[in-house]
Amino acid sequence: MSTILTSKCSPWTPIDVFLKHQKIHSKHNSKLSKNNIAASQNKIDIIKETLNNGIILSYDTILTFAENGYIDSVKYLLKVKKNDDDMMFSMNETLFNHACMSGNLQLIKFLVDNNCPQDESALIHIISNNHPIYVITWALDNFRFGLNWYLQYGNGCKLNGSNNIDIIIAAVGTGNLNTLKFLIEKGFVNTSDDNNITNLDLLPLKCACELPFRFGKPIIELLIEKKYKYDTSILYWRNDDSKEDILNRWALLFKLCKFDKKDFDYYKTKNKKWIETEMKNIFDEKWMVNVGFIDN
Repeated sequence: MSTILTSKCSPWTPIDVFLKHQKIHSKHNSKLSKNNIAASQNKIDIIKETLNNGIILSYDTILTFAENGYIDSVKYLLKVKKNDDDMMFSMNETLFNHACMSGNLQLIKFLVDNNCPQDESALIHIISNNHPIYVITWALDNFRFGLNWYLQYGNGCKLNGSNNIDIIIAAVGTGNLNTLKFLIEKGFVNTSDDNNITNLDLLPLKCACELPFRFGKPIIELLIEKKYKYDTSILYWRNDDSKEDILNRWALLFKLCKFDKKDFDYYKTKNKKWIETEMKNIFDEKWMVNVGFIDN
């Protein structure tokens, strides 16, 4: 029986899969000011004292509160004015995305109700941080860039902005099979053209192959069942992969995938030295013969 990740925190850093491909800003790669330790611990009294001393805070301060889901502190800071009577902190897409990172539905609802600007990546921040399905459901139903937008326009956004495949990649990166199944059932499905497969089309399975095998196995199986695209670019491993994971993953891939012969022959030619050295240190020679890496 496959293990399904249900806890909030992944046992690996999501930047290894989703973030490295899409380079989306997330709490996992945030570069917030070191002066915001108090904000990260929700010590609003320290922040109030700083404000009383006439110091103008950086925008990172409210982002830190939002990222951690501290709704009361965010509400307080949104009311703070500078000496010229302008608001110290305005509502914008960055604030909304940091609230989505937190998964605090009360905070997210508050910002939506107060017309905080949103962009296409808001939904991705909820999914990629592995928040519960009820939070994802609310976002799909209520975000400006929610389910209706993605299903109507998401298939066409290949170069700029987020698209349906980004949503799938975000779910894959969590290792949470339930979330991935839920999104596919909602309509986030593979729509790539067999005659025009892009690098983006290949990313869901490539990302799934970078997960620890106990999480990646059921996701790889589901994506192949749903006709997601692949080629020989999924045939690699990372330095921190265990030998057991490598053996299991490749055995699964060659069981489920039918690689194009021309593509596979090119792969063997291009990686001939690597196959004769690195691969032979990992795989049984009989298996390598059976799948076609070396001649009998």
